[in-house]
Amino acid sequence: MKSFSILVLSTFIFAAELSAEPYFNVSVGYGASQYYSASDLSFMAYTGADQKNSDTSDLIISFSAGYESVFDIKSLNFEVGYTNFGQNSINASGNNFPGTWVESREVQVSSEMQALTLSFLMKKTLAPNKVFYGKVGLAAWDGTHNIDGRVYDAYDLSGNVSISSDTDTESGTDILYGLGFDFSDYTLKLEHYVLGDITTDIFTFGVKF
Repeated sequence: MKSFSILVLSTFIFAAELSAEPYFNVSVGYGASQYYSASDLSFMAYTGADQKNSDTSDLIISFSAGYESVFDIKSLNFEVGYTNFGQNSINASGNNFPGTWVESREVQVSSEMQALTLSFLMKKTLAPNKVFYGKVGLAAWDGTHNIDGRVYDAYDLSGNVSISSDTDTESGTDILYGLGFDFSDYTLKLEHYVLGDITTDIFTFGVKF
């Protein structure tokens, strides 16, 4: 993420030299995330998962700053930002392991994700102070996964045994895209992010300065 941060800062400074018009935005909203199939996640593979329950919604906080009319193109905006996706979790379980002492296995993963973003926006003015736009860019993200695994012993009536408790971190750079609507000093945004094994759709309401 460090090299991406340098790229974001350099590009932002370059845009400032184009005499474009600056703006700043603060947004809050709701995010819904989707993990890939539990059997596809390396830290869940051992469950032989046949069930998956998710709690994948949380509060979203986003900050962005940008320039309007980049390259003297009135419909083109350049924007950098930071988004905190909150926390989401998934539980996976598998049953029936013939020939072993294992009756069932479970894994719970709780994930916290955040991203720096670099985007371009194409705007269409619908009426005075009412603007619709499309957005595409890159998100340099990092995440922390807190992992807890358990087995249920078919021959032990005393209960379950914890077999793992670990923290996994990862990072990457993936695509983002979305749509937005500005009216006066307010903005509504619907955006889609790819964050490694997680895809997230967010809907936010913001104030533009």
